[in-house]
This record gives sequence, C-alpha cells and structure tokens, in this order.
Amino acid sequence: MRLIFILLLFTFGVGVLSASAQVPGEDSLLRIVNTGRQDVQVILALITLGDLHSRVDVIKAKHYNLAAIVTSQALPDYQLQSKAYAQMVHLMYNTGQKDSALFYLGILQTLPAKVASEAERDAINSNYYSTAGLFYKITGNYNKAIEYIQLSIGLLQKKGTNQVSFAGQLLNLGNLYVRTGNYDKATAQYFSSLRIFEQAGNQYGLAYCYQGLSSAFTKLKQYPRALSYAEKAIAIKILLKDNRGVATAQSGLGAIYSGMADYPKALQYFKAALSAAAGLKLVTEQQINHFEIAKVYAATHLPALAEENFEKSRALAKQLGDTLSIASIDIELAAVRNNVQDISMLHQLENSLLVFEKEGDREHRAATLQHIAAFYRSSGQFEKAYTYLDAYKQSTDSINNNKLQLQVAVLEAQYNAEKKENEINLLKKDQALNRALLQKQRLLQIAGIALIGILVLAGLLVAARFRLRERTKELALRNRIAADLHDDIGSSLSSIHMLSQMAATQNVNAATQHMLTKMSNNVQETVENMSDIVWAVKAGGNDAQSLKSRMERHLFQVTQLKNIHSSFKGDGLDAAQLSIQQRKNLYLIFKESINNTLKYALATNITVAIDFHPPLLQMNITDDGKGFDTTFDNNGNGLKNMGERARELNGQLSIVSHPGSGTSITLACKVNTPARIFG
Repeated sequence: MRLIFILLLFTFGVGVLSASAQVPGEDSLLRIVNTGRQDVQVILALITLGDLHSRVDVIKAKHYNLAAIVTSQALPDYQLQSKAYAQMVHLMYNTGQKDSALFYLGILQTLPAKVASEAERDAINSNYYSTAGLFYKITGNYNKAIEYIQLSIGLLQKKGTNQVSFAGQLLNLGNLYVRTGNYDKATAQYFSSLRIFEQAGNQYGLAYCYQGLSSAFTKLKQYPRALSYAEKAIAIKILLKDNRGVATAQSGLGAIYSGMADYPKALQYFKAALSAAAGLKLVTEQQINHFEIAKVYAATHLPALAEENFEKSRALAKQLGDTLSIASIDIELAAVRNNVQDISMLHQLENSLLVFEKEGDREHRAATLQHIAAFYRSSGQFEKAYTYLDAYKQSTDSINNNKLQLQVAVLEAQYNAEKKENEINLLKKDQALNRALLQKQRLLQIAGIALIGILVLAGLLVAARFRLRERTKELALRNRIAADLHDDIGSSLSSIHMLSQMAATQNVNAATQHMLTKMSNNVQETVENMSDIVWAVKAGGNDAQSLKSRMERHLFQVTQLKNIHSSFKGDGLDAAQLSIQQRKNLYLIFKESINNTLKYALATNITVAIDFHPPLLQMNITDDGKGFDTTFDNNGNGLKNMGERARELNGQLSIVSHPGSGTSITLACKVNTPARIFG
C-alpha cells in the first residue's frame, strides 16, 4: 500500500512540476502592484511575488525582487530592502551566479548601519545573518553557516515576536547539523521547529520539517521512519504546488531507496528531481542530483555512467565555488577510476580530509579515512592502514552508535507524547467551554422567563404571543429530534437484541460469527447516527463553520482509510446562514453520497465543492469510480432518502452517472435566514 501511495505522489508530483508558473494569489498581488503607487504595500506585494515564484519560475522571481529593491530605495525602506536583497542572494547562487550572490550579500551587510532604530537594525541584522548562514551552507562552509544562523536565532529571541521566523531558523540549524553528522542535535531542532509550525498552521514549515526529519533518519539508516516522514513532506508540497519543494522531496526519496539498495527506484526519483531542477534553472539542485545519480551508477557497477555524472556534478560545484562538494566528488571519482595506488590520489585524499575536518563534515571525513586506509593497505603499509581504519571505525561509530540512535528515538517519542497531551488539553478546554456555554444558555433562559413575566405583568399581549410562537417552534423542533433519536437508535438496538438472542441459542460457528459481526456494524451505525443528531442539536443556528469542519473531517477520515485521494472546497459555506434543519439535511445528503461512493464506486479520487452565491447554495460531489445506470430501478433507501431530504430543503438533486465514467451529484437549494431558536 505504501508503494502505491509513493508512486501516485511521484506521478502527480511530476505533473505539478510541468504545470504553469501561475501561483496562488498572484492575481490579487498584481492588482496591488499595478496601482503604480510607491508605498509599503506595493513593495510587500513584489517581495511576496518573488518568494512565490522562487519555487516555480526563477526568472520572474528575480524580476519581482529587483522591482522591490528599486521601489524601496525610493522611499527609502531599508528593512524591506533587506528582504528583497536576501532573496536575490539565494536566487543568484542557486542559478550558478556566485559573484552576483556575493555582491547582493555585501549590500545586505551594509544596510544595518543606515538605520537609527535599534529594533529595525536588529531586524535587518537578523535577516543578514540568516541569509549569510544559508549562503555558507550551500557553499559547504558549515561551521561558518552554523555561526551565522545562531546569531540570527539570538536576535529573534531578543525580539520575541515572529515565532514562524524563529521556527524557520531552527529548521535551518537542523539542516546544518544533518550536514555535519550531528543527527541528535538536528532532530532536536526539527521537533522544536515542528511544534511551532503546527501551532501556527504553517504548511510550508511542516513540509520542510518532515523533509529534514526524513533526511536525518536516512543518514541514521532508519529507512522506514525516513520514508514515513518523506511521504508526509511530499504530500503537503504537492498540495501547495511547491515545484522546488517537490523536487527536493523526490531527491530525498531517491536517497532513501538508494540506502535500501533499491537502485532502480532511487534512480527514477533522482532523475525526476534533476529534470525539475533543470527546468527551474537551479544549479545547486542539479549538482546534488548528478552526484547522487553517479553514486547509484557506481553502486550498480556502471563506471562510465558514474564518471560522466561525477564530472557534471564537479563542473557545477566548481561554478558554485563549493569546495566541500568538489572534495567529495574527487574522492568518488578516484574510487570509480580505480586509481587507489596512485600517490597523487593520496595527496588528494589528505587535502580532502583537511577540508572535511575544517568544516565539521563527519560523514565525508569518515569516507575519506576509509579510502586512505585502502591506499595504505594496497601499498603494503599495513600499520598506517590500521591507524586510518581504526580512525574510520571510531568516526562511523560516533555517527551511528546505539546511544545516538536511542537519543533520536527519545526525542521523537517526547514529541509524540507532547502532541498527544496537547490534543487532550484542547479536548478538555473544549469541554469546559461547552459547559460554560450551557450555563450561559441556562442563565439566558432564566432571564427570558423573568422578562416574559415582567411583560405579562405589564400587559404586553403582543410580546407574550410572540414568545408563545417561538416556544411552539422550539417544542416542534425538540419533538422532531426526539423522533429521530427514537427511530434511528431504537430500531438499531432492536436489531442488536434479536441477533443476540439468536446467537445465544446456537453453537459458536460461522453463522454465529456472521451475526456477531452484523451486531457490531449495527452498533457502529447507531453511534454515528447518534453523533450526527446530537451535533445537529448542539450546534448554533448560524454555525456554518462547524458544518464545514465536520464535512471536511468526515471526508478525509473515511477516504484515508481506503487510500482514496480527496479534496474539499467549501469556502462559500462560511457565509451561509443555515437553520438546524437545513444544516442537518445538507450534511446527511453529503454523508450519504460519500458513503455510497466508498461502498460501491471503487473510486480513487473524490472531489467536494460547495459554492454560495446568495441565496443559492450549490454542492457538487464527483468521483472517478465505476459509475452506474441511473435509469435502473434502485430499491435501496440511500438515494430515496437523499431525494426526500433535498425536497425538505426545497432544492433540486441531480445525479449524473454512466457505467465506467464516474458519478456527479449536485444539490442546489435556496438558503434563507431563519430566526434562531437556540442561543
């Protein structure tokens, strides 16, 4: 099942990467830009457009950021300038223009001196430190990168305002710790960042935290855990249409399958990531994926292809000025060319070892020690070979020892325990809030009764009649709810009772087992019906948000169990003013449609879209299942119940389906604004 899930994501991800460069929200941002003003709103719109396009169209991203720089210089606004310059640093380096990246980084460094406010100076410095840290990370200077990211974190802690920015820097620090082989420190940063992104509901942050955790567990050779986090990451990135993020996730999946020695699948993901990076003109990602593809070819004993891709990777690393990657590639090239006994190769290995030790790259340092040991062993210098082999063993033990594995497992367990505890606390808060609301309703009822008494004493006959009419509506509604409870729960419990009596008179055999199963199903249906009815009574008369959340939660819960892809769009529902009866009928039509699809359609995709253009509300549910003949006389109650509920809504229910072509169910009804009966 997991394999099918990953292949589906892979297929869909490729589709996303080949899609148009239009990004969500671009039209509204362009309307602000096209006003021709020179103010903060226009600059922020340009910077946001640059950030959005950095994941899909680098040329457009550069254009928007340069426009932001020019506009902010006219004000001048140095803090906004710093954001635009920071983006230009990353865009230039990632497209292979290192000198231009250094140019913009240098300008960014000078901006804090131009402002008088300490708070503004700290904000610009924080932006500079973050940008410099990421720049030095991708150029392979990890120790310097860690130093700058920690400086940025310190300033963000001093400000104590933007938690999302703080979480982003923790994430960057985690990525650096992965590069230097400090996986316990990396996972600690990832989980700290993940907690903040979850509280903020930041989907980009969640996706990149999951990606980081996947990388850490891949390095620790815990591939099932790595795959689990990778699946979460790529699923979110696909939904966000984050082309660059999807490519990064595909590269991560390639690393997992390479570690599992599933080389065909690893090669498939690396090549997909390489193609996406080339399309986005991202030199850094191209360099990384050529390197990984070369390692797969080397592992599968295809030295010519391995050498070709190593050379391509080296050329790109040289263009980027990434000395650390060059050192890593030189080691791999030497191994592929099998010149282990060449004395020049020893000097090259020793130089690479110095680079890795300087930058704190423990993983590549370990690999280099192994190659040096092999050189001395092949040349008969066994004492030196043993010395380097022992150093290699100590280095790998420090990376993958049991203590480290345990520390990482404890960090993950702590995070999961805290998350569960937070969920319990939220549930308790909801219960307390519900009790407070109930008490408030009781107080309002008492106040209403007292008011009626005063009005009666004052002889306000009209008000008394109005109150009586309202209470009549309340009684009618309560009677209807009582009838629903009686019919739904009473009949289900009667079935359970009869089945249990029959089971008691028979031996435990297949028939008994069947009846017990049927009893369990009846109980489950009873609980679901009870939940729906109680919800319909408890929710307020104008609680469209509650309805939207319940529909969305039900859809995703039932489709996830069957690995069906689903989407829900119900923004228009927020503005609808629904009575309890309208809300109940709309929800039950929706639920019956989804349940029918799950039971009979054999669908792989379900889409729900709800639009409200007062006074018309329209709900459309489509699937790509096997469909059915709508002219066939169906004796089931499901479609009949849906039709009856549509009539109660004074609406129209349309079902379009043909065998083999899926099904589309459309409900259209007018939504009035009835007086609220309950508070």
